[in-house]
Amino acid sequence: LFWNLGDVLAEAIIASERMIKGSINSQLTRFLMRLITFCLVVATLVIGGQSLGLPAYSIIASIGVGGLAVALAAQHTLANLLASLIIMFEKPFVIGSRVNVGGQAGTVKSVGFRSTQIQADGGTVISIPNDKVISGPIQADNTRPQNHVSATLRVPNITPVESIRAFV
Repeated sequence: LFWNLGDVLAEAIIASERMIKGSINSQLTRFLMRLITFCLVVATLVIGGQSLGLPAYSIIASIGVGGLAVALAAQHTLANLLASLIIMFEKPFVIGSRVNVGGQAGTVKSVGFRSTQIQADGGTVISIPNDKVISGPIQADNTRPQNHVSATLRVPNITPVESIRAFV
């Protein structure tokens, strides 16, 4: 119940704040709500266990040992998760920025909890694990991408010079 309620509440916050669904802020909101709901679920388990006659310290110890086992098994995944949180809090780049990360240059398409998606100039989408993103130098142009237009303007010989200077 708490887990589903947390997801519904996170989506309501994202919709009310008019966040972009795939943005860093919306992912951070979802993550924080899941963390809060996880704490509520653990508290509910501890309180429920106590009401059934189980000592709270044994339940907490069991959760701690299980958490340690999961943390050791998912070490690389946790490194990517922590790296994504660093990216979300420090914001070295935003979606749409031109970046060069670890020799890979392109436009940032999305930042997830595991990887950052960059679209190279040729159109290829590159997925870089977030722990690799923050472990190396990041060159980022945080301005929105611009469309560059090149055009040839033909001016008749009879056009007055003052008109051309005013146009320029």
